[in-house]
Amino acid sequence: MDARRCKQLAQICETSTLFGLHTMLSGRPVSREFIFQLCRQVLWAPMGVMIVHGVAGQMFGHEPYVDPIMHFSGGLAAAFFFSRACLIAPELFGKPSRLGIDLLGSD
Repeated sequence: MDARRCKQLAQICETSTLFGLHTMLSGRPVSREFIFQLCRQVLWAPMGVMIVHGVAGQMFGHEPYVDPIMHFSGGLAAAFFFSRACLIAPELFGKPSRLGIDLLGSD
């Protein structure tokens, strides 16, 4: 990454907040509606795994046979989240390379 790009990123991080101010590299604001769109379209998978993990932990007491299933499910949810989030908001999450897309299993 060149110095100009680093300076742009530092300036954006210093002057931005989550809602209202320009936080994307394009200068497009991250609005409340944009955050809700991300939640509806991609955040449901990781949150679902977290909820199932909490319920399963209460039911089974965090038994060792539950952990591999939860870790596998969490990995799938994370891959889904990042692959979809990069398609919805490449300015915010980045645009993965062809190898990254193949590793995430999308497209």
